[in-house]
Amino acid sequence: MRVIPALLFSIATSAAAQYTYIVPVAGFALGFENISSTYVHVVNPNVTPATLRYQAVYPMRPLVPFSACVLRPAIVLAPHSVYDDLPRACHEGLHAVVLTSDQPIEVRAEVFYGVFRNQSVVSKHFEPLDVAGDWTSPDVDVLIPLVKMYDGYSNANLFIINPNDVTLTVNVHVDRPEARATRDLVVHVEPQSLSLTPVPMIPVPGAGPDPIVVDGIHNLTLHADGRFYAGVSALTDGSPVFRAPIPMQR
Repeated sequence: MRVIPALLFSIATSAAAQYTYIVPVAGFALGFENISSTYVHVVNPNVTPATLRYQAVYPMRPLVPFSACVLRPAIVLAPHSVYDDLPRACHEGLHAVVLTSDQPIEVRAEVFYGVFRNQSVVSKHFEPLDVAGDWTSPDVDVLIPLVKMYDGYSNANLFIINPNDVTLTVNVHVDRPEARATRDLVVHVEPQSLSLTPVPMIPVPGAGPDPIVVDGIHNLTLHADGRFYAGVSALTDGSPVFRAPIPMQR
């Protein structure tokens, strides 16, 4: 952690916050020959201090061992300062976190992906994440467009945050225009948690995985019975892209 340029310190007050920041994916995950680690950075562009608080944390269930989650103490950011890599709310495992501030600040998040073999890193890249300012209302459909998956060597994951006290039901409609085909699925998200669901890839009859021949675009439409936030992390030929939801007007 680096603090630039002035001292930041923790406090424990309960003053009401005015600004909300939803980080859709945070934490740390270790897989087979790969690692994912998120970093959350904060900038205070104001001429006055800003108080940053951890309002809520939504872990992925079931919880992994040693994944205790806590709301970290509040942090006061000095004017014109940068806080590089906020402390994680959960010791291990992926989760979503909601931050609040009494001043308008800039919150940036990114995921580091590393692939290793024989204890050596063979590839690495960073994926910027969209940080939201509010939850999606249950009466609003959202579109997550331009998720690219090519037949045979791409994958994408749908992350959904449920901040409610009851199970969230999300209807997901996947459309691949070039295949003139669709797929529907229903995702149930446990209360106060983050879920990960693979996005089904719709094949194009007779087409191979050549991105010159096919565009691989999948568009997702989501409708939920409660407040939520969602996003898709897609990895296509080694290039990661995070797609945020777009509310649809009625």
